Amino acid sequence: MDKEGNMLKTSKSDEETLQEEPTDLLQDMENEIRTVSTVNVTLDKIERYEYELQYKNKLVSEKDSLVNISQSLMDSISTIFSETSLLLDSVNKMQKNYGKYEKRVKKLKDSINTINTALKTKDAKIKELDKEVDFQKSLVQNEMDTIDAVHYRELAKIYNNSKPAEVALILEQLNEKKAAIILRLMRKKNAGQVIDAMNPEVAAAIQILGATPLPMEIENE
Repeated sequence: MDKEGNMLKTSKSDEETLQEEPTDLLQDMENEIRTVSTVNVTLDKIERYEYELQYKNKLVSEKDSLVNISQSLMDSISTIFSETSLLLDSVNKMQKNYGKYEKRVKKLKDSINTINTALKTKDAKIKELDKEVDFQKSLVQNEMDTIDAVHYRELAKIYNNSKPAEVALILEQLNEKKAAIILRLMRKKNAGQVIDAMNPEVAAAIQILGATPLPMEIENE
């Protein structure tokens, strides 16, 4: 109301805000959060994680192939020994061919030893890659946790300046744990008004979750 007692006109933007459906408000707020959020997951860490995982799978495949080759060579040796046993029926024939088969067996044994050495090397590399993959995975998870923490805080700021009834409708559609975190980050007065406007059963469940400590990454933000 101005000095002359006339009622001030509600601005167009306020009228539009009052007419917006909760789902539209949620979409607008999420779009705004995407714009405000400046935390980026380091792409090279993700690429490194994917590369290490692909390389590990390649090594595992190569290891399986070497195991199959080793088994095939063992089968070949078994066949050779079977053939050698047949030569016992003829001493002369065995004397002529023994040297040839002995060299062949020695060559196959050398191949098996080489493959076994390669398998040990592959196993060692796979163990190293397991550690690297776990490390890269933890880095990516930390980045994602940081982004979530920023989103929660930005949503809390927006909801502090929104109508409690509208915020209540939005939070009722969210996961109860997420809704509890957002309410914990809002001003107590605003959060209380939102809870009062919510469905009693949903509000009770959220309040129970709200009594638990905040996640570490949000607490330290």
